[in-house]
Order: sequence, then structure tokens, then C-alpha cells
Amino acid sequence: MFIPGFMSKMNGKKALALEEWCRSDNRPFVRFDYTGIGASEGKIVRFSDWIEDACDVFAQLTKGPQIVVGSSMGGYMMLQVAKRFPERVAGMIGAAPSFFKTVNQLKMQNGPYALPSHYAQDGAYELPATFNDGISDFDLFPTADAVYTLRCKLYILHGMLDDSVPYTDSLKFVQSCIGKPEHEVNLVLSKLGEHRLSEDADISLLLELLQRMVRQS
Repeated sequence: MFIPGFMSKMNGKKALALEEWCRSDNRPFVRFDYTGIGASEGKIVRFSDWIEDACDVFAQLTKGPQIVVGSSMGGYMMLQVAKRFPERVAGMIGAAPSFFKTVNQLKMQNGPYALPSHYAQDGAYELPATFNDGISDFDLFPTADAVYTLRCKLYILHGMLDDSVPYTDSLKFVQSCIGKPEHEVNLVLSKLGEHRLSEDADISLLLELLQRMVRQS
């Protein structure tokens, strides 16, 4: 199952490459658009709606053990899925769950909020004032000493040229798992990789990690 990043669609280069790999290996594959994005109907209202989208798709459209791949914000979403369905997530590949911090720190106002991003056509994404309503209910690490506790294989994949989220965020996340041998967490850094990790070399690395995880499962 592939979980897109912030404002990303299910027909991106990575999603399609993963689907092609799964077809060639005779494996089922699921990709989707969040509410209000791409082919999905509705309007963007709350970040938590997207969390529910990911969990609902997983619950209704997958069966048996699954490997979940999360791109950018999807790295946070895949941990939410694994937390809710720990017995069915056999492995995860994606970004460190740092996007929650970005959403939680948004200072919403009475009207729409503009989140600056050089990926947005107009330099910023317009978000409704309700976007981070109730976000504290979905904090995976609510206290300073909270640690990662999901017991499935996890590859954190991060580009060292990422100008949106520093790769040191991923390093800190993995360092927090040191001393917990029951949690199989690995950090893979792409020296020339940027935030989206959508270049051919990045996708080849992603597929290599997926193949390795499938063999180990």
C-alpha cells in the first residue's frame, strides 16, 4: 500500500513504479488520493480526515500482512496505520514522522491559512482554519520521552539534499530507537536525494528496499 505525501496524488512517479513492481511480482497493490485531493471528492477540512482516509483504505481494501510505503507526510500516516493495525503491518518504508510537528505548529486564524511551500504553484498551499482541529489526539509521541514502539520492520528513507525536512530529523528518530533491539529500525540516506525522492535513482533504491523487505518477511 502506498500513502502519498502532503498535497500529492496517487498517480505520481513513485506510486506508479511501485504498482508496476507489484504487478510484475504478482502482488496486490493499493494507492489512493486523500479527501479533496486528485480523484477523490470532498473538500480539505482537517488533517485528521486524511489519517482516517489512510486507515479506512487499509482496513477495507487490503487483506493479510501488508508492507506500507509512505512518501513524505505519508511516513507519518503509515505509522498511524501501523498503530491501529499492528497485527497486519509487516513492514514500512518511508520518511520519519516529522510532518505532525509542522501541522501542530500551524497558527490558524479565522480565515484560510497559507502554508508556504516552493512545491505549491503560487508559493503556498491554502488550508482551511479547521485544518489542525483535534490534531493533538493523533500525536504519536506526546511526551519528550515517548519512543517508537511498533514491532515491525521499518526503513526510514531520506534524501540528504532535502530542503524541506533536514535528514537530521530522521537521524534523531533512529537514534531514539537505539537500545531497543526488539524494534528493527534502519536509516537509509540518499546522498543526492531531494525531498520527494522521485528521481530514477531514488525510486530504484526504494524498490531495492522493498525487495529486501519482501524477502525477509
